[in-house]
Amino acid sequence: MRWQNKDCPNDAKTQICQGYISTKGELFTSNKIIKSDAIIATSTNDKDIVKTLFNDDQTYRAIIKPMVITSIFKTNIDTLFIKPNIKVVLGYQKQQKRLKIFVKVYKKLRQSIARAKLNRATFDMRYAKGFSLKL
Repeated sequence: MRWQNKDCPNDAKTQICQGYISTKGELFTSNKIIKSDAIIATSTNDKDIVKTLFNDDQTYRAIIKPMVITSIFKTNIDTLFIKPNIKVVLGYQKQQKRLKIFVKVYKKLRQSIARAKLNRATFDMRYAKGFSLKL
């Protein structure tokens, strides 16, 4: 998994701004950044947050399978980007429950909304009794 420090400018390529997360959930940096289409995770440069981010990624992938996560932002709230261009805002609590609701809702909406529109939508799952959808 690729990693990016949310506190760095987008174009920064220093060791404290970009790196990788190992299969054990450990952040490491390299002198050379390799081009990759692997999932990119964005968070602060904090070992505990990176470990949580890694564990959350594993859980999120299992929940949305066969859909594919392209990036995760872990700031005050968790936000996922799913192929081809779906944004899912999960918030800072009950993320797994909200993601399961998204999967259920997405499957239903595919039957009534053109896939081209739905695949560029933003789902905000932070509401206690529902969600908002921006097409």
